[in-house]
Amino acid sequence: YHITATQLNEVDALRLVRQEAMTRNLPHVVTASDNELRPIYEVVGGNPLALRLVTGQLHTDPLPKVLDELKEASGHPAQTLYTYIYRRAWELLNENERLTWLAMPMLDPQGGSFEMLVSVCYRIPKHAVDKALKKLISLSLVDCRLGLYESRYSLHSLTRAFLHKQVAHWSGATDTKD
Repeated sequence: YHITATQLNEVDALRLVRQEAMTRNLPHVVTASDNELRPIYEVVGGNPLALRLVTGQLHTDPLPKVLDELKEASGHPAQTLYTYIYRRAWELLNENERLTWLAMPMLDPQGGSFEMLVSVCYRIPKHAVDKALKKLISLSLVDCRLGLYESRYSLHSLTRAFLHKQVAHWSGATDTKD
């Protein structure tokens, strides 16, 4: 289903950051005070996807570094902010993770199975796709709907659009002929 998500107010935005942090096993973010997390809202605003992506970056960098780098992109159009966030995420990925992320738009927009993703990433060993997928999920670049017998993996529509229009053209993204 398509759901229009409006900008969140500060209280709900911080609640989403904590929920994402809990899901992503970031206890230092879950237990942070509102005053410590408020700068995320001040820089990113209440956009749910941006909040999720920024929270995902806290897996690799401390909050001050993430915020300092985001401040450079803030004040520009939203597309610039998203370009910066996705570019930063791209730089955190190894080759197999990048190729797996680039393959995600080949799955059904409503989500695809792990086996389908492995078949799309046929040049990457199954265990490497699994490892890549875990990293992409931890950075909030891929969504996972867990099921008892099968999980489904998908992209947010904005992420899908960025992969099609921009990410595939970044240096190193098109070095492969596949």
